[in-house]
Amino acid sequence: AIIMIGTNDIGRRLPLEESIKNYAKILETIRRRTPETQVYVQSLLPVIESTQKFRTNAKIEAFNHRIEELARTNDLPYIDIYTPFLDHNGQLNSAYSQDGLHLNGEGYLHWKSLIEKFVGV
Repeated sequence: AIIMIGTNDIGRRLPLEESIKNYAKILETIRRRTPETQVYVQSLLPVIESTQKFRTNAKIEAFNHRIEELARTNDLPYIDIYTPFLDHNGQLNSAYSQDGLHLNGEGYLHWKSLIEKFVGV
């Protein structure tokens, strides 16, 4: 299971601590209910900030830092897809998105190339 959740929490202006607490509960639930499941914690993607009302890359980076700590604490692999999706201005590379938030076909191919080395595809 590759977990990438949290960008909607940021968009809804949920406090970071509440989001992280919920994230930890999700990881614990997966471990408890299906202990054989290999879980990968994946960073959130950057955004093109001019297209977003409340999501900023600074908030996303703070969230990613905290979930990376969660991954380490829970001895889970962390996959950084944030950095490889950045353009030279520190925004989501527009080649990978039409709306500044969601990936297009090229974006999904790039994402696939980043995660497949972790999951052995």
